[in-house]
Amino acid sequence: MTTQGQCAKAVWHPVGSWGHSAGCTRNATIERNGKWWCWQHDPEAVKKRREKRDAEGDAEHDAKMARWRREAAAMAAVEGFSTEALEAGVVADLLAACERVARMWQSGEGYCHWCGGLSRHDDDPDICPLPLLEMVVAKTKTESEEDPNGA
Repeated sequence: MTTQGQCAKAVWHPVGSWGHSAGCTRNATIERNGKWWCWQHDPEAVKKRREKRDAEGDAEHDAKMARWRREAAAMAAVEGFSTEALEAGVVADLLAACERVARMWQSGEGYCHWCGGLSRHDDDPDICPLPLLEMVVAKTKTESEEDPNGA
């Protein structure tokens, strides 16, 4: 067991392009496991600071990854559209058209304008596109409600 005096931490001191290791010059104030530490090198304090820094870094990393996933999804969603079409708002127009077609179908009391039948064809979207249109409209509304700023 060391006596109270200098901190037990060995720190690196740069000297020119080299350096050397020497003991911390601060007075020791905290005893842990038979060694004396200063406020900065106390193992418990170091652990708390590291955990806080890691948590902040994890949150920042998660936010960055979410932004990158959103950007990648946005790029994939507009694949094939020209820049001019995107600037003209073609995606918003397509979504509005999907919503309008879905409302038209629903107002027809179950009459399918594509196949002439009286059912929705939920099980076969190749016959009737309404289930797909409704899904697109629902996804759009969900995403815009989650992220009103579009970021």
